[in-house]
Amino acid sequence: QGLGSLAMGYILDRFGVRVGLVVNFLACAAQYGILSMTDSLTMLFMSKVPGMLMGGFLCAQTAVAKITDDGPERLKVLGRLTTAYTVGGVTGPYIGGILGSSGDYFLGARLATAGSLLAVGLVLLLPAGLDRSHEKKASSDASKGPSTSWLAKAMLVLQTVGLLLSVKVVTGIANNMARSAQPLILKNDLGFDEAMMGKVMASQFAFGGFANAFLLAPMT
Repeated sequence: QGLGSLAMGYILDRFGVRVGLVVNFLACAAQYGILSMTDSLTMLFMSKVPGMLMGGFLCAQTAVAKITDDGPERLKVLGRLTTAYTVGGVTGPYIGGILGSSGDYFLGARLATAGSLLAVGLVLLLPAGLDRSHEKKASSDASKGPSTSWLAKAMLVLQTVGLLLSVKVVTGIANNMARSAQPLILKNDLGFDEAMMGKVMASQFAFGGFANAFLLAPMT
């Protein structure tokens, strides 16, 4: 995610939102496509490589920033965007668990591949004004003086929020370790089938959405 976010940020700055979304969904299709025909650990690990270019939420946030005015309207739309993401995070594992319980572990990946390719087509229907606003902003920024290189911007981010990013990396590693072990514990030690495992993952995502909505402010 760290390298992927930097790469997607460059794509969005250089080419605009629509190109960023197309790259994102093509990467999704590639990842799920490889996963749908995986027959070895090597292919399983290879399926993660396209994930470096998967930054759909970042693309959506950038689109919101382009089509809304700064202030209450933007906050409201970003809140709805997060809600939609949470709904998807809850229903996705639940449906995936049901599909996996049928015995065909690759069915969900095939459907996800088709859905990602469909999303590419839908992105092409987005208003061209998204990219025009990008070009207008770029020309406006250029008129203010020499632009800062992408590498210099990345270094500035590291200098400004390097500590926070370090915390994110450490906690992200711990979370990924937990996610890797959880299916084995649920299936081998607790005897959960695929449908129950999907419900557990959906419940975890639902609680995360609840915590972000209602518990984060009191804790901070």
